[in-house]
Amino acid sequence: MTSDLKYAQPGPEIGIFPASEEDAPAIHDLQVVCAPDCIPMPTSEIACRRREFFLIRNGRGGVAAAAALRPLDRWRLELRGVAVSPSMQGEGLGSRLVAASLGYAWRRMRQVVLVTRRPQFFARLGFHKIPLNWIPEKPERSADEQGADRVAMSWIPGMADTAEDRRS
Repeated sequence: MTSDLKYAQPGPEIGIFPASEEDAPAIHDLQVVCAPDCIPMPTSEIACRRREFFLIRNGRGGVAAAAALRPLDRWRLELRGVAVSPSMQGEGLGSRLVAASLGYAWRRMRQVVLVTRRPQFFARLGFHKIPLNWIPEKPERSADEQGADRVAMSWIPGMADTAEDRRS
């Protein structure tokens, strides 16, 4: 799946690459650090699903940011595990990973869905809130388990409406 994501160069200095099996421990560690209140995917599962993961490397070749784009069905992809190393947050790496995933979805005319605790970030990138039960693969949990800020969102090719679009 991510084979053509590596060609989605968001800038001259940063490339987006498919993950390798050797990247699995670093991706796992990044998920643990960036989302301590979530259950991280086991390293072995990341290694098995490595084709779903794409990443940005730091200057030393390590993993600076990672995300996964998983097919749910014929028409939808789930964006999950968007994580950026704390030392590199604020440099636009998360936005670049999301933009690359949306480019991938756009070329295939597929909807992208996600569940997040940071809806403002994804809203800036063209996502809209949807009811959590619209993503049947994400079972609804009690308020105690999910937290009050767990939000489902969707992006549909050609339907993006970002704050920047509304100002125009």
